[in-house]
Amino acid sequence: MELQFSCRAPLAVGDEIFATPARVFAYYIWPNLRYLVSPASKGRPDDACAFPRRVVFRAKHDPDSIRSVWPQTRSVLKHLACNQDFYDADPDIYGDLKEQCEAAIAEVERLLGEPGS
Repeated sequence: MELQFSCRAPLAVGDEIFATPARVFAYYIWPNLRYLVSPASKGRPDDACAFPRRVVFRAKHDPDSIRSVWPQTRSVLKHLACNQDFYDADPDIYGDLKEQCEAAIAEVERLLGEPGS
């Protein structure tokens, strides 16, 4: 069975996922990653712009749980960085999503002790 976000408030669900115990996080991170690169996330700037902060938070508090999904999470961060318009993330409100994602990638790789690619 493939999990998908079908609720009306994925932003709230995302916050909850990143605050869960490691086993729960490992289960629910996948639909979150799929959602962020799917057509369903179009025009959802809060969801896209909260993601880099959430990833860094998780890496600081439970680096092993991020390490296990880092390649896919990094890929989603790179996607977000290049698609600010897709999410309708007004830079005057949300800032520069590319800068936020690049900073998150650098910080997580530092926390995980992984070299930047």
